[in-house]
Amino acid sequence: MDSNNPTILLLINDLIFETKIRSTARAIGLEVETARSAAAFGKAVPLRSYAGFIVDLDAGPDAIDAIQATRSSPTCPELVAFGSHVQTELLAAARQAGADQVMPRSRFAAELPAMLTMLMESQRDRGPQQGTPPL
Repeated sequence: MDSNNPTILLLINDLIFETKIRSTARAIGLEVETARSAAAFGKAVPLRSYAGFIVDLDAGPDAIDAIQATRSSPTCPELVAFGSHVQTELLAAARQAGADQVMPRSRFAAELPAMLTMLMESQRDRGPQQGTPPL
């Protein structure tokens, strides 16, 4: 991983969709770290200054908890959640938990390049030291 590139943290279990996100991100110069569980996601959040967070609501029953825990961080960047369009209650729960953007999987896939570019640019605007404690 190139430490000079902005990095997003992704909570996902779908390896095929992860590959799509990762390859799209790589094409625009964005790195991706992946967590397979809400617990792993929560442990990774304070480790670095991320350009953004992406949560697949189908990643498990604790995906909403991961959003809530992440939002309690004072340096939380943009958080995007996506899930099945038929799970309207789960999408609403993600909004209520604090996700900045919540969308059905089909819209997420269609808007992926633009959304990743927005996350990368917002990281650059914040600067590389955002969220890093002083020495």
